[in-house]
Amino acid sequence: MHKIRVMLADDHPMFREGVRRSLEEQPDIEVVGEASDGREAITMAHKLKPDVLLLDVAMPEMRGIEVARKLSSELPGTKLVALTVYDDAECARRFIQAGGFGFIVKRAGGMEISTAIRRVHTGHVHIFADQASQLWHDILSDKVVPPQKQGKLSKRETQILALIAQGYTNQRIADSLCISHRTVETHRTRITAKLGLKNRAQLVRYALENNLIPNADDEFML
Repeated sequence: MHKIRVMLADDHPMFREGVRRSLEEQPDIEVVGEASDGREAITMAHKLKPDVLLLDVAMPEMRGIEVARKLSSELPGTKLVALTVYDDAECARRFIQAGGFGFIVKRAGGMEISTAIRRVHTGHVHIFADQASQLWHDILSDKVVPPQKQGKLSKRETQILALIAQGYTNQRIADSLCISHRTVETHRTRITAKLGLKNRAQLVRYALENNLIPNADDEFML
């Protein structure tokens, strides 16, 4: 069985040890490395290329959101999940916009963390329940171009938009639709141009308003 390769980045050794022990009890998850600050996390992530990186938001040397912004472009195959004491939707929103796929507060139990790892590994976004409601409100209230001023999407563009809004990477979309990575990028550029949207939050709102994400409101997850 292929195990999900997970890396931990947190400046508290005892917390890392606790998370590691919890994850090592899961038969499908393997902890492959640990980092104690932001810069070390970037260096180690490039070396190990983990499937999922659990990342503290407040770390020395480089903050978690900066790390997420950098690694989301340099290592698109690594899903980034914030594991933090900050219990607010604004922090979650900023992390997701920086390229993160998950946001969990540290008081969450081991099962919550394991669930998040599995979900983001399959291309979804996972948000701890306390932040979910407010974060969805922020996404839905984000200003976008009114529908009547937007260009009409083709069937393929609509399909790709739905996958983007659900958190799928360009490569996974390409693999799922049997098209090239470059073709996905081209479609993505056309989609944002036609709709006049600037970020993933706005894409999510458009997808929600047009019923492209099934059951998203029920689970508060992408």
